[in-house]
Amino acid sequence: MRLDTFEAGIDRIYTIFGMSRKPSKDMQLVWYTRLDHIPDEAVNFIVEQICDLESMPRNMTVAWKNYWSNWKTANPSKIVRQDCPHCRNTGARDCWARPEDGGQWMHFMTPCPVCQQNETRMPMPLAELEAKGAVIMPVDYRGGPVGFDRDNGFGCLHPVSLDTSTPRKTMHVGVNMKQDFKRVRHLPAGEREEYGKSSNW
Repeated sequence: MRLDTFEAGIDRIYTIFGMSRKPSKDMQLVWYTRLDHIPDEAVNFIVEQICDLESMPRNMTVAWKNYWSNWKTANPSKIVRQDCPHCRNTGARDCWARPEDGGQWMHFMTPCPVCQQNETRMPMPLAELEAKGAVIMPVDYRGGPVGFDRDNGFGCLHPVSLDTSTPRKTMHVGVNMKQDFKRVRHLPAGEREEYGKSSNW
């Protein structure tokens, strides 16, 4: 974002709220250094959202960051994301943990600490999660979360008691054309034979 674009946005906000005394150039420069990563095309959206509030935000940079997040949510195709090999661009990691009392394992997701951290969010490092007893699935695990859950016997995503050591029996799917006995039992034996049924029903 260009400085003049930011300053024009601040001017609009202060004008809308009837504030004749605007922040100094030095103050605006301090704000700008914390917000210069926001692109010019999002500025109008952010300014309009702030102008629609009941009162002037007490913390201007936090307000801009919040509405910048809203703009990104509304315009996902315009966000350029760098490739993250740590999470394969999913933005999250699959983890398992169990309570301290030794209860059942629980599956949860944690934001990728490499590509999902910014000034307002600092995900917990994976090493810290592992130190607390969490088990983190490797990124390229064959079988994905369900396979990792099954192979480690966690029982969250795959039933522990399910035997997968032998192939399942063949399941035959089709339509049984045999006449239902309950529908034809009232018929005399001779008429039942007309439907292709045996007379010993």
